[in-house]
Amino acid sequence: MVKLKTFEIILSASDGFFMAGEILQGYVTVELKYPMKMQAIRVFAKGKAFVHWTEQKMRGPGQSRYKDIKHHHATEEYFDFHTAVLKNHEKCGTKFVLPAGKYSYPFRFQLPSSLPSSYEGEYGYVRYYVKAAIMKPWRMDHVAKTAFTVSSVLDLNSLPQASKSIQKSATKQLCCLCCSSGPITTFLSIDRHGFVPGEPITINAEIENLSGRKIRSSSVTLKMKTTFHTTQQTRTTSSVITQLRHSCIGKGQTDTWNGEQMFVPAIPPSYLLGCNIIEINYVLEFRVDPIGPALELYIPVNIIIGTIPLSSSVNHYLRFQQPHSSNGYGATNNMPMNRLSLQTVNAEYILGSVNIKEEDDPEYTRGQLRYTPVYTYYIWGG
Repeated sequence: MVKLKTFEIILSASDGFFMAGEILQGYVTVELKYPMKMQAIRVFAKGKAFVHWTEQKMRGPGQSRYKDIKHHHATEEYFDFHTAVLKNHEKCGTKFVLPAGKYSYPFRFQLPSSLPSSYEGEYGYVRYYVKAAIMKPWRMDHVAKTAFTVSSVLDLNSLPQASKSIQKSATKQLCCLCCSSGPITTFLSIDRHGFVPGEPITINAEIENLSGRKIRSSSVTLKMKTTFHTTQQTRTTSSVITQLRHSCIGKGQTDTWNGEQMFVPAIPPSYLLGCNIIEINYVLEFRVDPIGPALELYIPVNIIIGTIPLSSSVNHYLRFQQPHSSNGYGATNNMPMNRLSLQTVNAEYILGSVNIKEEDDPEYTRGQLRYTPVYTYYIWGG
């Protein structure tokens, strides 16, 4: 006889997005078809970072060879809250019967202000979740679980490097049989280092092909470089976030990137401040790929992804959009324009979702076990 019809966690933020330092609140919904014996209904909220990978090596001689598997892992805990939203008030810890019906039990926790932003990666994560349990005497508990996103603040206005422009050039001399051909020369210009999700990176570049070969393509790629730390080892991964591409450039020809825009998708902020075992950096790579046996011409530049945009960038955008009188976001020519003048949404992480069910969760854990972090995304385009 199935007694439990509904057991779920509802967060006050429908998209599960909370800023560090905010109040995490919601309620647990329980619907019973029949009365149920229990000791309590408890709610747990936890925040932690976790890193793990394995290395495999074959050891030993001949037929005695064996596979040696070494685990590298690290954990960092940020909070572990718990409370009983329902219990026997007459005698704590003793069982009682909850009649059939539908019930709702609120919970509330104060999030620390120094939390790192949520992140899900190949070898680790920064993850926050709420778990509810119906504690049953001598029986397996009923468990529900849901993850939520925490965002820390990375204000680009506090970073001097964020507003500095980028100009880089590179030259490559190709060899064609016994003779050297002319060079391939590239120039890349970006007006600043700092951007926020939703903001366009404006790319100005030129490629002059004086070599004896065609150039297959040129591309600009935004990559996330994530470094995972344990006490003994470090591992780094690279993920492509977004890319723009130009096609073939003939011998003796020039190709120009004239103010082309690459919009930053929903991604976590640089550095992952507050976390000591995972670090995030972003690199914009400008590549030129000649046809034939030659290495690519490659210009990397470091990019900072923040959560609060540069005031100068916002003001420039708003003046361009609304040069007269008041603008559509509530600012006027006589009022200072800032980040609050831009509309924002919380958008899903560009690299997708993960399963948050862990080894210590019961087999039949209820709830939203597929989780996609969400990040503040600025509506920048006009």
